[in-house]
Amino acid sequence: MLHLQAAAEVLLKARLEREHWSLVFKDAALASRARFVAGDFESRTLAATLSRLRDIADVEVDDKAVNALNTLVKSRNALQHYGLTTPAAAVAARAAQVLDFLVAFTYSHLRQKKDSLATVTTKLQTIQSFIDARLKRLSGELKDAQDRTLECPECSQWALVVGYQPHCHFCDRDWLYTHLLIETLRDAAAPEGSADSRGAPAGQCPDSRCDGLRVLMAGICVAAAPQEPVVMCLRCATRFDRGCGATAAVTSTTTQASARSARPGRLGLLQKRHTLPSGKRGAAQ
Repeated sequence: MLHLQAAAEVLLKARLEREHWSLVFKDAALASRARFVAGDFESRTLAATLSRLRDIADVEVDDKAVNALNTLVKSRNALQHYGLTTPAAAVAARAAQVLDFLVAFTYSHLRQKKDSLATVTTKLQTIQSFIDARLKRLSGELKDAQDRTLECPECSQWALVVGYQPHCHFCDRDWLYTHLLIETLRDAAAPEGSADSRGAPAGQCPDSRCDGLRVLMAGICVAAAPQEPVVMCLRCATRFDRGCGATAAVTSTTTQASARSARPGRLGLLQKRHTLPSGKRGAAQ
């Protein structure tokens, strides 16, 4: 709790410092570069930092996050000065809300590279309350994408939405090219210690409107039906019936032209196809 509160202040003040170093001083009249470099000054409180972020840096922090941060400060003070009697489950829930906010804040406002927090994100998986809080917050974003949401191979959460730009909403991982996602999924599917790290091979998408090469993959489960593996194009997010020829396309070595010549009616599409966005045709995989 003590370290989390300190981390929150450091990260918020780091963003304020990017606006100007003098803004972190509690008393602006005493601000000097020498004192700032030496760390010889009294900095602003968390509440004052949030206020300045909003009024000067134009950084909005929603009320839910502000309440969580304020509660954290109170809990930290109680713990440090006279002991904390709050139940452990409540403390974990509060910490989860703050952690969720700080990860998003770091990505959005401190412009950190997404792999710079990979270790932190991995360790956070062990905090179930954090996972629950983050997934609850993301439920609205994922609600209408359940038929193309996969379990992310990086964070093991059902938050990876596939399509023309695969993105995991939980760990914020992007895959620039579909074939890189397929490689990751195949490696993750292979048994641990297996000499062959490859899973189901990728094939051409039979949908004539998809320009994907080697983007069709068998054994894919989606959040809408996690126990029912299907054949799916991870580029256009179309699912196919296993018994109608699409499975053969997974291992087929036929050209993309011949795959596109197949009639859609014989492919047994299980869901409405996603229309190709303008400008996406011919894009590299």
